[in-house]
Amino acid sequence: MKVITSEYNNIGVRVPDFKSDTETLFIRGEKSNYINDEDEKDIASRFSNYQLKTIANSGHWVHAEQPEAFFNCVIDFIV
Repeated sequence: MKVITSEYNNIGVRVPDFKSDTETLFIRGEKSNYINDEDEKDIASRFSNYQLKTIANSGHWVHAEQPEAFFNCVIDFIV
């Protein structure tokens, strides 16, 4: 909690430019606008080997709203 409080003003700060070829999974909720089309362009420019999965009937808290779908998505990615 202390870190969240001390770094709260940095939540919206743009991440410095970097490149990664590591396999990376991004998960978003269908009803959330947290990762939008513009964000996906930024993701694609930084991560050459990424997957973006959208979980149906979920907002931002995918793991809490659709735990089984979230779990299956993660397991499919790491297995």
